[in-house]
Amino acid sequence: MKKDRQRPVFLWIHIWDAHDPYDAPAPFKERFANAPYDGCVAYVDATVGKLLSGLRGAGIYDDALIARHERPW
Repeated sequence: MKKDRQRPVFLWIHIWDAHDPYDAPAPFKERFANAPYDGCVAYVDATVGKLLSGLRGAGIYDDALIARHERPW
């Protein structure tokens, strides 16, 4: 399939924030065994990093609009 970079792309990613019970997947669970919250945050950080790397690899990162919503509490 030929890529048409003239057409806009919409991508919605919902990442569940770290919350109790903190149960990060491997290897973050093992790496942060004494700090499970930190393991969950590290997992989310790594996941977002993969997304951004994918956008760069696809050549669309520089033209991307990335919005973040933060809860008020």
